[in-house]
Amino acid sequence: HDRTLTSYTSSIWDYRPNANTSPPAFDTMHRALRTRKLDPKTLLFKIPKIVHFTVADKVKDHQMKVVEYSKKKAESFGFEVMIHRDSDAEALIYSQYHNLVPAWELLKTTTDQTKGARIGDFVRLLLIYHYGGVYLDSDMVTCKDLTPLLGPPGVATFPLVNSVAGGIVNAVFAGPPRHIVFRMALEMQSNNKKLHTQAIIRATGPKQLGDALDAYFEKTHTPRIVKFVEKEQLPEPENDSMWIQSGLIRFGATE
Repeated sequence: HDRTLTSYTSSIWDYRPNANTSPPAFDTMHRALRTRKLDPKTLLFKIPKIVHFTVADKVKDHQMKVVEYSKKKAESFGFEVMIHRDSDAEALIYSQYHNLVPAWELLKTTTDQTKGARIGDFVRLLLIYHYGGVYLDSDMVTCKDLTPLLGPPGVATFPLVNSVAGGIVNAVFAGPPRHIVFRMALEMQSNNKKLHTQAIIRATGPKQLGDALDAYFEKTHTPRIVKFVEKEQLPEPENDSMWIQSGLIRFGATE
């Protein structure tokens, strides 16, 4: 995988402000996000001990209480926690990922009740691609140490696989910054002109992430564990392991 893993560190996906677009103010960005130094040469394979949550700019109080509880629990296990609002994501996209601006603006034109979920699906991939760490849905309650999700250096972990339905549960996953599978998923969404109207499970949800995993296995010539579009079952793990791994992708063994 050496060619694949080094080639995308010098592409449009690197940190390059868009000279033609004025980014929104960074006043709402977390101080840690502004000061964190991410050198692809040294952090490409490292999975930082960070948990990411996404919330709407006008998040409801009861939803925020769940996030705050999980935040304290994750911090007790030694994790840094970052809570990203939609305005934070927009600032990141406009300042450093101008190639994603058209898709972002398209998502914002969604007129049905899936708008927030579509935006959340898109943003979670970008956050793990950009910063690395663990993503958790805001309605998931942290009960145990999340360290097992970090896995080996350079490996993206998807603990919840629904191969019967042909997709990856995208409510929780982890990976290092700059992992190619997250880039591929974002590129696939960005190239979808029906991103705002297609069925959400296919446009931005579990089936789309499953498609990206299939594309990863094909592009990197990695032995395929499961072909999500054909809804094959995962094999049984060896040596009573919790995980099944192929290439730089790791799946949870229990569905």
